[in-house]
Amino acid sequence: MKQQNTSGKTILRILKDTRPIAGWLVLGALISLVSVALSLVTPEILRALSDRLYNYWEPAHLGQPAVLDNAAFGLECILLAAAYAGSSLAAIGEMLIMNNVVSRHFTCAIRIRMSDKIRRIPVRYIDQTPNGEIISHMTDDVSTMGNTIHGFLETLISGVLKLIGIIVLIFLLNPILAAAVIVFVPLSLFLSAKIAGKSEKYFATVRKKNGELYALTEETFTGFDTVKAFHLEGRQRERQAALCGDMRDAAQKGTF
Repeated sequence: MKQQNTSGKTILRILKDTRPIAGWLVLGALISLVSVALSLVTPEILRALSDRLYNYWEPAHLGQPAVLDNAAFGLECILLAAAYAGSSLAAIGEMLIMNNVVSRHFTCAIRIRMSDKIRRIPVRYIDQTPNGEIISHMTDDVSTMGNTIHGFLETLISGVLKLIGIIVLIFLLNPILAAAVIVFVPLSLFLSAKIAGKSEKYFATVRKKNGELYALTEETFTGFDTVKAFHLEGRQRERQAALCGDMRDAAQKGTF
């Protein structure tokens, strides 16, 4: 529970840091909403096309006269192509906005603030913290923050709204089937929360070991002359292999 509360506070703090790009995020959310709406419309258009073709081919197969409304069929084909194209263009537009805004402004601004912070913190902190760990924070951790913004928007808009839209459509088409699906949603959410809570500790280990690996790499290459002079190549290689193995095991367990 404590780990989940800490994760929640971290996500809220990250979201507060997105205030300078809030307008762009809203625009990306609106474009994503268009993509979701079009992706929900396309199955209905495809259903109408399938029914029209079936109603044409079935009488013809039985040797009965069949008539195809070419104008309506052509219009539905155009609508289907337009819906697919619109959904794809909206998804591409949302991706471009998010990549440019989050990468060029959000993560870049955080790295600039971190660099400024490092210049002002006491020398004691620099002496006690391996340089590789600081580099890991400025590279991998900041990139993870940017990916969190991507994932949050994707889950909130594309995931939740698409789920709501699908539930509404299922109720319109088959209420009994929709009720059966709804029954399993709380169970799915409960299991997802449990799994996420258990996997978080493994990903925390991955981040910790990644920082240690950065520190070891920086130590090895900046002190390469010392390593060679004292014949420490084997020890450094063993330490690196051990860290990589720990990262691999933790990542496998967390992902599983």
